[in-house]
Formats: sequence, structure tokens, C-alpha cells
Amino acid sequence: MIAHPDAIQQVLLDDHEAFEKGEVLTRNLADAMGEGLFVTGGDQWQNQRTKVQPAFYRDRLNTYVPEMRATAEETVEQWRDGMVVDVNDRMTETTLDVLGHPSSVKQETA
Repeated sequence: MIAHPDAIQQVLLDDHEAFEKGEVLTRNLADAMGEGLFVTGGDQWQNQRTKVQPAFYRDRLNTYVPEMRATAEETVEQWRDGMVVDVNDRMTETTLDVLGHPSSVKQETA
């Protein structure tokens, strides 16, 4: 597990290509969603990520923060001292919980 901001930046930004997505993510999403952003890697991921970039702009992310915080707190509350946790799987599940929450889905009206 990493906690230092420099290490987090290295894993998530600088060297992200060296880290594969977890089995829970690929197992749960590949069949249902195909080769989408949450399953792919490399150039395919980069191309898809560029297309959805507007969803990650600060003003939009700020609308997700309350649900993200609540979901993360619920996840951590389940952990106990000395408990071994597969953080990759837990964070994948937490991400899916946030993405599946109605406040995370933009409703378009005609």
C-alpha cells in the first residue's frame, strides 16, 4: 500500500502503464461493457480517456465529491486493525459504487 503523495503520483500518473487493472475490475466489467475505459489499457485506454476528459474537469468532479467521500468512508469503516485488504479490489468496488450512484450520472432532458 502506498500513502505518500509522490508515490501515488508515480503509480497513478507517471508510471500508470506499468500497473495493470485488477481482476475484479476486468472480470466484472469486460463481459457487461466490452473493451471500455474501465477495462482497457495502453493506447486504447488513452484514446478513450481523451474522449471522456470533460467528465474529469474540476467543476464536474466537485459535483461527485460528496458521494465519493461517503462511499470511501463506508468502505474504510469495514476495515479493522490488522485486517489484510486487497486495496486494488476494494478501490475498484468503491469506484463502481460511486459511478453507479444516481448523482454520478448526468441526466439529459429533451
